[in-house]
Amino acid sequence: MDTGLILKSTYDDWNRPTERILPDHSKIQYKYEGPFLKIVTRVNRDGKILYSHYYEKFNEIGCPLTERGIFTTSYDYDKSGRRICFSKKTF
Repeated sequence: MDTGLILKSTYDDWNRPTERILPDHSKIQYKYEGPFLKIVTRVNRDGKILYSHYYEKFNEIGCPLTERGIFTTSYDYDKSGRRICFSKKTF
């Protein structure tokens, strides 16, 4: 079923999304530092930043250890790289 809604995406040289334009012309922007996703930003159709989400720390195999947005989340992993617990700090 065709709804007429279109999602436009832009990718970097590693085929990772750098921007998605949504049907309402707002955007989601992705910024990387080396191989790691560092910031996801939501921008309204007028270019105003609505919010950003930050990936702050990673372990040696690239799993996120700390991320911050509306609240901060921390993760722990077992030796196989499986997430075993997380904690959220809210207001």
